[in-house]
Amino acid sequence: TGSGPLSSSSTAVYTLANPPSGTAAAAVYATSATVSWALNGNPDGTSAELQRSTDGATYSSLSVATTTSRTDTSLLVCTSYYFRARNYNGADVASGFDSPLSLLTLASSPTAPGSLSAAAAAGNRIVLGWDPSPSESVVEYRVYWDAGTGSVSYAAPLAVVPSSVSAFTTGVLASSAAYRFALRAFNRCGLEDGNTSLL
Repeated sequence: TGSGPLSSSSTAVYTLANPPSGTAAAAVYATSATVSWALNGNPDGTSAELQRSTDGATYSSLSVATTTSRTDTSLLVCTSYYFRARNYNGADVASGFDSPLSLLTLASSPTAPGSLSAAAAAGNRIVLGWDPSPSESVVEYRVYWDAGTGSVSYAAPLAVVPSSVSAFTTGVLASSAAYRFALRAFNRCGLEDGNTSLL
């Protein structure tokens, strides 16, 4: 009997990628950080995925690219973050993760609140109002005053109000030629803005 030609086909098969190694913070700033890692024996052009977490348990993917570093520019000041990386082979099968990296972004002073205003109120009181600071890190506002002496002291605030508040009413004030008030923002980094504007 006769026999026809043999048919053949080929399928690419890929070995598993090695996990990245040496995941580290190449640079850390107040609102950004650059994370880098090594190929760990994988060829150039190996795809790597970088993930980020704020609690070390739940991660979200930041990028998948053929690089060995990434700069994350969407971070908050004075905040802990966790990063982990893994590689993919040519069939898009993921490796395990390298050891997670933890870092704390740097501290930064908040921007001062704006447009401090004052209005007299009944009963020898003054109502202060202001525009909130644009800094997301603000946790409270501190009201300072001169107590009618003419010199404002920043040693101890007259009042501390949460960042969700943008007004304050003084207690009953004694008669005085003038009262001077100052307002500063205080953030989660433990820093206060240096505003010295008086009203």
